Amino acid sequence: MAQPGNIEYVVPTPLDLKRYRLFETPDAKEARRRIASAMEMSQLIPIRPQRPSATYHMDYVTFRSVSVGMIGLGGMRIDTEEVRGSHLIVTCMRGRGKLSLLHGDVPIDSMHGVCLAPGDRYVGEFSDDCILFVLRVEPQLIDAHAGRRGSHLNPVMDFTQARLKPWVGIVNSIIRNLGAIEMMHADERMALYYEHLFAGLLLAGLGVEALQADNGGSPMPRSVKRAEAFIRKNYAEPLCLDDIAKAANVPTRTLLEVFKKFRQISPMRFLRDVRLETARERLLAGSGTSVAAIAFDSGFGHLGRFAQEYKEKFGESPSETLRGRRATVSGAPYH
Repeated sequence: MAQPGNIEYVVPTPLDLKRYRLFETPDAKEARRRIASAMEMSQLIPIRPQRPSATYHMDYVTFRSVSVGMIGLGGMRIDTEEVRGSHLIVTCMRGRGKLSLLHGDVPIDSMHGVCLAPGDRYVGEFSDDCILFVLRVEPQLIDAHAGRRGSHLNPVMDFTQARLKPWVGIVNSIIRNLGAIEMMHADERMALYYEHLFAGLLLAGLGVEALQADNGGSPMPRSVKRAEAFIRKNYAEPLCLDDIAKAANVPTRTLLEVFKKFRQISPMRFLRDVRLETARERLLAGSGTSVAAIAFDSGFGHLGRFAQEYKEKFGESPSETLRGRRATVSGAPYH
């Protein structure tokens, strides 16, 4: 029987995501290759000799900015140089494990998980019966709700805490309901709604307060709000700094100063980020015939520069994102 607050209340049964199975194999070497490719895990090393009856599998489904994976990799050791491009929430649906982080070892099981930030390095070891439950969350989704860039979340997650239960509920409502998954794939507005609720409840559960102002408590200037609204509406146009300043109704120098103070970036950097995030959303949604078409529609005029900036921000090339989305939709493994 599950203990009170046990993550078994949250995590789906293996059959719930089997429709999105990338692979199932008794071959440990093949499993390591597939898992490492999909999850960017540098090394997967068997801790003990493979049991004759052992099988390995991975179910994986991606929405707009959140991906869900369920991985049967019992008896493995993971050595990852760093988490690339996304926040990773890792817990065990079955069995247990231990993640070694910079500040020490963190046990994970059905009631405890770890939230890893982009750039974190970790080493993990897992029991023979372990099935990992992994959530990948794009940083721009977290940053949008936190009101700042580069948000750092508490790495230790205790699912017995009352403040995490609303987030647990939204995860449960999505993953246990194949109809909800299909609806989110079919309707981008519903995916956006669920993901914003997911991010907001996660931050609240981890005790992160969303900022509506800068660190000094000053309200966000209207000029910044006007500039951001103008950029989001006109990102596909060949905008320059003067265009944005004119829309914000302030001199160019003033706009640069307030953006530096309240956003820690320039207006043109904000424009580039909006374009990159728009392109990624379209690549993940498969809403375009080619990478080039999506890049041009998102406001980029130079494909080489777009590809370079995209990889720097998200840790993979645009074509890899598009191939991964098509593979997920078709049910074929992405590698």
